[in-house]
Amino acid sequence: MKNLISILCTMCILLIATTMASANGTIRVAQLPILVDSSAVVSQETSTTLQARFQQELQRTTAAASVQYVSEQECLTAYRKVVNDLNGVSDTTAILKPLAQELNADIVLQPVIMSCQQKDYMHLNDTMSSSSIYTRSLASIDLIGYDRRQDEVFQKNAALTY
Repeated sequence: MKNLISILCTMCILLIATTMASANGTIRVAQLPILVDSSAVVSQETSTTLQARFQQELQRTTAAASVQYVSEQECLTAYRKVVNDLNGVSDTTAILKPLAQELNADIVLQPVIMSCQQKDYMHLNDTMSSSSIYTRSLASIDLIGYDRRQDEVFQKNAALTY
């Protein structure tokens, strides 16, 4: 899962670098908390850990750039206001543009866990005298965002099986 977060952050860096190339100064990035798609079952602990890793990786990889991050509290307050203004619309892509305007953010990022599965398998050797257990994990995350300078909504995805 950590590798998946790194892949998504690399995609973010490319987007931020492209935006910075057209900008002359600091850009504001708003990163909303990770959403869990209804088909995925992710514990609160896992979601919190992924959120922290995503933020750390994103900030680590953009450390040399002139990036100002909007606080999580400010993002959540603006999110509630925008959803209220849009009469309860909860479609992520519909919310991002007004949210960017409300936060005065150049880029708004919304990571979404689309699937997350983990299964344990037992493998018996040929003589059935010993066995080993191995785990297969699958994770898929979408990154939905809005680039205000380009006035476009984008969606990137990454998936790993290990």
